[in-house]
Amino acid sequence: MKKTYIFLFIFTLHFTLHTLHYLYGQVEVGVGLTPGLTSSKEEKTVEKSRDLFISELAEKFAYEEKDLQRLYRRGYGYTELIKLILISQKSAKPLTEVVKKRDKGKKLRIIAKDYEIDYSTIMEEAKQIREEINNSLLSGLTTLPLLPGTTEIENLH
Repeated sequence: MKKTYIFLFIFTLHFTLHTLHYLYGQVEVGVGLTPGLTSSKEEKTVEKSRDLFISELAEKFAYEEKDLQRLYRRGYGYTELIKLILISQKSAKPLTEVVKKRDKGKKLRIIAKDYEIDYSTIMEEAKQIREEINNSLLSGLTTLPLLPGTTEIENLH
C-alpha cells in the first residue's frame, strides 16, 4: 500500500511539474501598456521603424520613402525594388504601373521585354546600385558619434 501512495505521489508530482513547465512556456512575462490607458493621441501613434536602405533608395531616385517602405513591407526585396525602379525610369512609365504587372505574377524579365528594355542591363545596374547603397550605409555607420561607455578611449583620461 505504501508503494501505491509513493507511485501516485511521484506520478502526480511529475504530471504537475510537466504541466507547469508547459504553461510557463506559454506566458510572457514583462511590462506593457494596457490598451486605452494612454493620455493622448500622440502616445497611441506608433512610428514604424525606418529601413535605412529604403531611405537611401528613395533619396537616390527621388521617390517617396513611405511608398517604397510600403512595397518593401509587402514583400519586395531591395534588389527587386531597384529593378522595378530602373524599369520604370527606362520605360518612362509610372512605378505603380510596373508594380501592378509584377503583382499579377509577371517576371521582371518579361516586364522589361514588354517595355523593350534589356533585362541583363537592368540586372547589372541593380547590382551596382545595391552595392553603392550598402557601401554608403556601411561608411555611414563608422562615422556615427560614439557613445560614452562604448569604447576603451574614455578609460585613457
